Parts: sequence; C-alpha cells; structure tokens
Amino acid sequence: MSQQISIERNVSLSKSILWKLQRDYYAQKGIDAWTGSVPFYITSNVYIAEVYARVVVRFVQDLVRCGKYDSSEPVYVMELGTGSGQFSYYCMRKIFTLQEELGVEANICYVMTDFAESNIKFWEQHPKFQKYLANQQLDFAIYDLEESETLQLLHSGKILGSSPTKNPLCAFANYIFDTVRHDIFHADDNEVEEVLVRLKTDESNIQDGKPVELTGLKTSFKYREIEDDNYYDDKICNDILDFYAKNLKKSTTFLMPVGAFHCIRTLGKISNNNLMIISTDKGYSDLKTLDGLGDPHIAFHGSFSMSVNFHAIAEYIKRIGGEANLQSVREGIKTGVFYLGNKLDELAETKCAIADWVNGVGPGDFFHYHRLFREHDNIFNLKNFLSHMQLSKWDPYVFSLFSSKISEQISNENSAIKEGFIFGIKNILVDKIYQMPGVDDHFFNAAMVMHTLHQYKEAADYYKQSTACAKKDFAVLYNMGLCYHAAGDLEAALEIFKEAMSQKDSSEKTADWITQIEKEIADGKTAKDSKK
Repeated sequence: MSQQISIERNVSLSKSILWKLQRDYYAQKGIDAWTGSVPFYITSNVYIAEVYARVVVRFVQDLVRCGKYDSSEPVYVMELGTGSGQFSYYCMRKIFTLQEELGVEANICYVMTDFAESNIKFWEQHPKFQKYLANQQLDFAIYDLEESETLQLLHSGKILGSSPTKNPLCAFANYIFDTVRHDIFHADDNEVEEVLVRLKTDESNIQDGKPVELTGLKTSFKYREIEDDNYYDDKICNDILDFYAKNLKKSTTFLMPVGAFHCIRTLGKISNNNLMIISTDKGYSDLKTLDGLGDPHIAFHGSFSMSVNFHAIAEYIKRIGGEANLQSVREGIKTGVFYLGNKLDELAETKCAIADWVNGVGPGDFFHYHRLFREHDNIFNLKNFLSHMQLSKWDPYVFSLFSSKISEQISNENSAIKEGFIFGIKNILVDKIYQMPGVDDHFFNAAMVMHTLHQYKEAADYYKQSTACAKKDFAVLYNMGLCYHAAGDLEAALEIFKEAMSQKDSSEKTADWITQIEKEIADGKTAKDSKK
C-alpha cells in the first residue's frame, strides 16, 4: 500500500500551493488542456456565445443612443482566461453579424486574453481569426487576472490600464472565477471562523518534490478562530464576512472568491469604474442556497475548480457602487451580469436582452435541455433532432454527437427533413466549425451526412477540409474520390483516387476506379455520361 505524503498543513486556501500547481498545469498543457481533461463545452458552445453577443451588442447600442459612446476609441470586449478560443470565435462572429444587422455604428474590438503564451500562439495562427485581425476587430493580450494591473494589446500596441478607457469595458468570465484564488470560512452563531486546508497524496504521485497529477490530491479542512475583525486589507471583504456572520441562519461553510474580487478591482481601474462583466460558472447565487452548506468540494479534472459564490461577487459589486443581475434560482450553471458606472434601468436594450437571454432561456437552461436530449435515446428521431439543432444554433459539437445516427436514418426521411439538414449544414454549421487538437472531426462528420444525402460537391469539399484528410486517411480519400466522380469532376476524382492508392496500394476497388475514370476521360465522358 502506497504511503500518504503530506504536502501542506493548515494554510489559508488562497495561500495554498494548489494555485501554483494549477498555473503550472495550464502553462505546460497550453491548448492541449482542452482535449479531454478540462471540461469546457458547457461554457464554450454556440448558444452561450450568442447569448453574450446579444447582450454586448445591445449594450453598445444603448451607449450610442445615450450619447455615452466615444468614437475616438473602440468599445473593448475582453475575454478573461480565453483558453481554446472556441467561445471567442462563436461570440465575435455573432457580435459583428448582429452589429451589422442592427446598424450599430460603433467600433468594437474583441480582446482574447490568457496568461499562457502558447495559447496566444495558437490563436495567432488559427484561420478563423484572420479576418477579424485584418479588420482590427480582434486583438490578443497576455493577462493574468490575479496579478496583472495593465495589459498590452499585441497587435495595436495599446496598453489598457495606462489611462482609463474612454468607453465602458465589457468583460467575460466563463469557467474562470472557479479556478482562481478562494478562501474558505465557516459561519455559525454570528461568528466566522477561517477554514484551513490540508493536502496529501500518495507517495507514487510525487516527482521532484511535487505532485504529478492533481487528480491524486486529497484535501481535508481545519477550522480556526479569527482573532482580528480586519482579516483582509480590503474593508469590503471584511464587511462581507460580517454580513455572512449575521445573515446565515444555519452552520455554513462558504467561499470568498478573492481572485474574482482582485479582478473586479483591476478592471474597475482600467475602465474608470465603467464596466460590465458577464460570468457563467457553477456556483451559488442567493443567500438561501448558501445557508447550511458544508465543506466545499474541490473538483479535480486535470486542473481543479470550485463552485463560485456569485452572491459574494454581487455583494462586492454593490458595495463599490455597482449593480448585479443574478438569475432566478435554478440548478446547474449560473449566469450573472455585473455593472459599474451604468444603471441597468437606463439601458433599455441591454435590459431586454438580459431578460430574454439570461433570465429567460439562459445558457444553463440550454445545456440542461441538451443533456436531457443526449441521455434519452427514446426521444431521438430526425424530426426532433432537427429542432434540437435549431435550438443549439447548429452547434458542430451537438451535430457530431449524433452524426452517425443521422447518416443511418436520413435516407428514409421525407424531403422536408432532408432539405432541413442540407440547408443547415451548408449555410450555418460548416461556418461554425472551429478546429482544434483533440476534438471531433466535424468536417468529416458533415461530409458523411452530405454524402449520404447525395450532395456530392459539398461532401467532397468537407472531406477535403477534415482533419482525417490532412492525415491522408485512406477511407476519407476514397470517399472524396467517389464524391468528385459523382459530382462530375473526373480530373479531381482521378487525382484523389491515385492519392488513396498511394496510401493503400492493395485496394482493388481503388485500382478499378482509376482504370474506369482514365477510360472515361479518354473517351471524353463526364461522370453523368458514364451512368447512362
């Protein structure tokens, strides 16, 4: 039996080695952190991205209408802890489309940030971002939301924070406040105790004096009396502790998201306290839900995360003169919108967008329904799934989950269902495919369905853009050859079949196709002629 090694004993959570291990994990993994270990779809899908885009564009529309927009500088939309960039692409795509549709005359610049330079190098090279970079609608910055006081935009060179922005700053915080520093406290009988953390792991999980896998860590807690009412240097944090001591009726252990508080202060300085933050995460948003909670759960999944105390963030925002819009109580992830400098009642378009897309059918509601659909095979048929694709905004991930079933069943469907899928794939889905390492090959899945639907030209094009094609996969090359031939492009079909033959020279069917097409070309026939 492996021996347990004590890593640290009885330290405040915000001072724990856990946070350094977390940073090291993301710095080392870079973009590969999102290839399975770290969950991200729930806050990186098309639906949530378009919700945020709708709120932001309406917010900018309100600024223009109210005369609060300064045309000498863009409205910066800053994404904290961007990571993979998938959410960014979906969001900015909708922002600029919606801005044009609504005729909102303002300069908007989306800023993707991260502390891991390798992530920024990935974004720089990604084809989906090149148009926005060329149009100066996008910029990148290295930014550590717990340490940085300013950030320099890598393309324009502008330093945000050297002087306040002239327009309000919009910031997105998705699955990020749950992974930055927290403290833990216990409230009971009008008193608050600090909760200290202990870390252990198996001896086999130690290398060079530190843990190898965060999933191998074991945590336990110890309560300690707070001797000084001024536990924090920040008076507002102390006021919040006092608020919980007086207002939590049951014995309760709660989190103080001190990393989020620091971030709010920094963004307030950058924007001259003219700020809107939209955040979605797992967590708690009202006092009643907090009341009676036990020791917190630290979820290890490659990195680690904790539930966010949105109620505390709202209290912090209110105590520095802002407003908070927290969703009504519901299970699952929560979305909060926080303001400094602008009153929501003065922002009519923003208020309506939040009512419809945050307080109405919000990101958590969509994900709950999606999971229900995914887990209940008895409700699956292509008519239902076509509606689900519409609700998901033709999310490539959702499509790929069921692409095999579509290919199996689509031939037996009526023309309306077939045309619905053809239209959605051609006109919506393929433009939303954001390729990155370790995710489903969405182009291949789209090609397979279109191939089954006899849409040969499009199928060949999607096969060509697939990851499998880039790897010279024989089956993909062979299917491409079939599609080019059926579409009447004999020269392309011949070239692809020869490439397939180079990957698998034992394929008799491929050799037969090459012989047939060479004869058709020599006879001056088209593929359509050869079928007569």
